[in-house]
Amino acid sequence: MKKRYNLKGPEEIFSPVGTANAYDAMHLLAAAIAKAGSTDGDAIRKALESIEEHKGLIKTYVKPFTVGNHDALGPDDYLMVRFEGKRIVPVN
Repeated sequence: MKKRYNLKGPEEIFSPVGTANAYDAMHLLAAAIAKAGSTDGDAIRKALESIEEHKGLIKTYVKPFTVGNHDALGPDDYLMVRFEGKRIVPVN
């Protein structure tokens, strides 16, 4: 990635967490489409709800979706951060 886009580090990516979240979401969706063998909405939803585990950038998702929960991330998956110079550091 650094070579292709000539980036010096993650601090040069706009909203790195948002980028990682979108990356994981697209991979979860691709896995569901492959599992469903279809692009039919109901088939994809059922496949999403049956994903057992997916290793993403943000975390390893274990049963990320269920019939009653369509949000793969929960409160424990968020962390407040701030910029310290060009670094992103957790807020204490």
